[in-house]
Amino acid sequence: MNGDSIIGDFVKKFNNGKTKYLGVVEFGEVDYTTVLDCGEYLVFGGATNSTFLVDGYIDVEDGETLDQTIQGLIEDLNVWANDGAQYMSRVQLREVL
Repeated sequence: MNGDSIIGDFVKKFNNGKTKYLGVVEFGEVDYTTVLDCGEYLVFGGATNSTFLVDGYIDVEDGETLDQTIQGLIEDLNVWANDGAQYMSRVQLREVL
């Protein structure tokens, strides 16, 4: 399955009315991203006046607490900021054309 299909699948789940705003996390030197809890995924990105722009997501693994998933997200975002996306272990980024 390609990244666009995965993104499409979780956008359907994202629009389920159960999505929760978790807050803003800081990563790298000066980068920030908004995080939403969509149940099976934590989605991150940025908000505009009319929409939420998804940059990517991380799966919530079986038996994992929300805090553990957030920690995994922050760790991978720091790897992305410092070393590049190819070195991330869990986060899936939205492909930009």
